[in-house]
Amino acid sequence: MAKHISNMEELEKALMPTMLKMVDVMATKVITSKVFFRIKV
Repeated sequence: MAKHISNMEELEKALMPTMLKMVDVMATKVITSKVFFRIKV
């Protein structure tokens, strides 16, 4: 699974799925907490 990465473009391609997943999870948490606080207040 591990690939030899020689430049930033390859690094970007390798990390893209992980970054997208992390951003998606964080966005979901933010939305969930906003909704939670809106209901609570």
